[in-house]
Amino acid sequence: MVTVITSPSIDLQTFNTTTKGGDAQASVDDASHDTHTKDSSDTSTFIVADGGGTEENVTLMRIVFPSEDEMIGRCLDGTYTRMTKIPDGGLNLTGMSLYLSRTDVVDTAINVAVFELKEDFSENEVTWDSPQGNTDSTEWTPGFGDAAKVYKNPIGYKTIGSGVTAQQEFVLDGIVKLNEMDWGDSMLLYIRPLESTGDFSIGASGHGTSARRPVYQLDFTCNPPIPKITVTPDTNGIDGIINITTPSGDAFVADGQYHAAWNTSSTIAYNQASKSTTFTDTGLTSINTNQIAGALLAADATDYYISVFAEDGISTAGQSGQSNVVNIERPECTAALDDYTPDVGQEVTLTITPANGMFGGKVKQFGVNWDSGTSDLDSDYSWYTLDEASSDAYTITHKFHKVATFAVKARVKDALGWSSDNTATGTANTVVNEPTPIANLSLSREKVLQAKYLDRTTVLTASLAKSKSIGSNREIANYLFRYVPTLATTICTFGATNNDNSAFDNRSSRVSLQVLDKDADYSGTAFQVYGQASFNSSGVPVADNHAAFDHYKYATEKLFTPTTRLTEGSEKAAEAAEAGKGVSFYFYKSVEITVCTAVDSDDSDTSYTTRYILKKYSTDDAAATVVNANLRPVAKTGDANYNRNYSWGNFARLQDTSAEYDASSDYIDLDSVTAANGSDEDWMKMGFYIGDIIKVKDSNNNNGTYASPKYFKIASFTASSGGTAIGDTYDRAHIVTDATLLDSHEKSYLTTSIITSNSSNTDIVLDNSSDPAITFAVYNTAGSDDAVTIYGLVTDSDTTSWVVNPSTEVSQSFRAVVPNTLDLDSLVDNSHIALLSSSISRSGGISAQMPLGDRKYPIGVVRTKAGNPKLSLSLRILTQTGLSAISSVVEGDVYDYCFLDSDKIDTPSAAFKSYKLSAESGSLDRDPSQAAQYLASIEFTIMGEELQVA
Repeated sequence: MVTVITSPSIDLQTFNTTTKGGDAQASVDDASHDTHTKDSSDTSTFIVADGGGTEENVTLMRIVFPSEDEMIGRCLDGTYTRMTKIPDGGLNLTGMSLYLSRTDVVDTAINVAVFELKEDFSENEVTWDSPQGNTDSTEWTPGFGDAAKVYKNPIGYKTIGSGVTAQQEFVLDGIVKLNEMDWGDSMLLYIRPLESTGDFSIGASGHGTSARRPVYQLDFTCNPPIPKITVTPDTNGIDGIINITTPSGDAFVADGQYHAAWNTSSTIAYNQASKSTTFTDTGLTSINTNQIAGALLAADATDYYISVFAEDGISTAGQSGQSNVVNIERPECTAALDDYTPDVGQEVTLTITPANGMFGGKVKQFGVNWDSGTSDLDSDYSWYTLDEASSDAYTITHKFHKVATFAVKARVKDALGWSSDNTATGTANTVVNEPTPIANLSLSREKVLQAKYLDRTTVLTASLAKSKSIGSNREIANYLFRYVPTLATTICTFGATNNDNSAFDNRSSRVSLQVLDKDADYSGTAFQVYGQASFNSSGVPVADNHAAFDHYKYATEKLFTPTTRLTEGSEKAAEAAEAGKGVSFYFYKSVEITVCTAVDSDDSDTSYTTRYILKKYSTDDAAATVVNANLRPVAKTGDANYNRNYSWGNFARLQDTSAEYDASSDYIDLDSVTAANGSDEDWMKMGFYIGDIIKVKDSNNNNGTYASPKYFKIASFTASSGGTAIGDTYDRAHIVTDATLLDSHEKSYLTTSIITSNSSNTDIVLDNSSDPAITFAVYNTAGSDDAVTIYGLVTDSDTTSWVVNPSTEVSQSFRAVVPNTLDLDSLVDNSHIALLSSSISRSGGISAQMPLGDRKYPIGVVRTKAGNPKLSLSLRILTQTGLSAISSVVEGDVYDYCFLDSDKIDTPSAAFKSYKLSAESGSLDRDPSQAAQYLASIEFTIMGEELQVA
């Protein structure tokens, strides 16, 4: 489609105008044959018809068309302001209109006729007789009726009414076409009226009013710039890239611009309402569809028609050149899961069904975003590619890895890369069910010696470390343990070996047994303490910083719980147990094990959350440093309340419906503990103590939530009443606020400040998430073997409660047996054996370095290990009783320990130490000199000293 243009009005440029040119206008008068009369320097030229005399006047005109290039500056650039170049293919002249204005005042209408003048003339010299103004002869006869006519090709006439001064159009297309006129050609005109009733005139270029001067307009066509386009998908498959082949010619590059437009039908306008955008950069080779106004390609399964229009300086707006029209229809799809409420790890099947698009539903790729609710970017989709495009449904299997609500979305792409919308599944949200964690309980052994002879070998470990949570956003949060003995006389002491012996680094000290519960009398509860104590040379207990201190040896004694909590009770006067006394007789340098040997009825029947502690005696250490902060001997059976059922395994929980958090004093104040927690606001009674790390949920979201808990370390307790008595309710737990008091691990997750929060529905647990294993010692008060079952379960990091989703409780059983021992001294005393020799040794432990050179001694000694203590024994077997006993020692199938005294030098009848031995190797030989006797050599490891529960 070509561009059709009618130029703006073009003024004549004559010899007499300011801007000189080849145009001309003059009139000749029949009354003055050889005299030049009027031209463009005058205001008008005459047109008078012959009335039968010499009045005839005709106007002659010459119009020289501008060249193509002259057209820009002559008339076009005022209207086509961007035009600086002629369009590719040029301008094609098709017609012309001349505009003339009547200037006479004759009161009559006239009909002005226009003819083509056959011969050119000289504007300022032409006369009736000569076109060049020659006076010596008649060179033409311009009269209308003359036989030798100077005109031809009548164009027609125009009636101009009396008093009408407006310019009148004379269409001269016929002359242009007849003469096949082109740019730069000249048109010669002969103009006269048909009437002879007066002297008529038309305006000339010299007229004082511009609107009365003659002008003309040229009609022409040109080829608009025509781009070519293709549309390819952007990387997201939803937007498109319009690729443009630039139109030919300099005019577009210099003067042009693009209009990108679209519609949902194939009819598109360059300025399509709300669906088009103009781009002034003619160097563009591509346009993204998202740069175009409106929602282009916004919906899948919808036809979109796209075109680009190009302008140059003259083919503008509606005459701009339109490219080819490209139709794009993106495919669509539906998606459905076979299960919208799966479990974590359960395999689900997603079915994606394509439809529509430019290939009738055939697609090449299927994409899925399993968690669009978190992010729905193109990069979040996983893509599956077919070998050949297909319209068949496609299935993908998947396992959700965590507990959450997932918004699954699917997409399809056709062979060209056009994508459907991000399409949600039929049910928008897939809710992955809360999983149940799996508890895996193991014991360090299936048989353990009861703690009759106290040392660490009597300790058992129960572990839930191999338990696992289900889901990547779940981890084990609580490890819960309890025990059930077969015999009611069996006691398992949690924390028996969890003694912090760094407390004795400065000096040995007596210890004090205390209880945390304030409401009952637990004086019937007793613990046996075993450890290394300090003595003077006479064997009297003294502190190791005393002047009389001489040596250390192992000691054991029984301590009773004072009747009032957190009191030291009175000092024992001797090793033997003394009811009601909880301060030790010995000064301990280390405590190896602390075992409960009796449980008060108030503990075994009611509380189940009672916690005992072992501290240094304040007389020996004013700070009363804690040695063991967590001794728990009693386990509840079959209680739905986790606080009681699992408190033995170091679990404690508080739920309060109106707790207060105070930022100024950094405490948590219990105001309304629930009935499930005993309705008691005393922290210590509920199983919490200084140094515990607690995990907190505050319903006001200031100090932790179930989903994002805060962790605090307890520094102290106070009573909101202001009281300081032991029996007061210590309902405020103050937290550690000085980070220097925390170890490196604690610093990584503990919070050291509280945010004020009132009337908070609070849930607090003692955090044991880093302690998947517990240790405990077993003792039977009746001296009987027993079978004990350990139960364990775990809870995960559920975001709605601490213990809402526990695992199935699992169990493991073990045998707790009373040790079977052999007293070698008794065999000697009863003449069953005779000791020939004994040797105690401790090998290894020292590494000395001796350099080369002339030094005589090592330059340094490093202790790398302590070395194992050994006892080598040679003996003669005198009787069958002795043979049977020693044979069992060598074979290792009867006795757990052997005992042998090391006598004092100054008092041979008294034992300096009584060693607890375990046979490592041995031999039994018949004595050749005494056929009825045997010789035995046995190598023992010294396991400790013969100390047992009193």
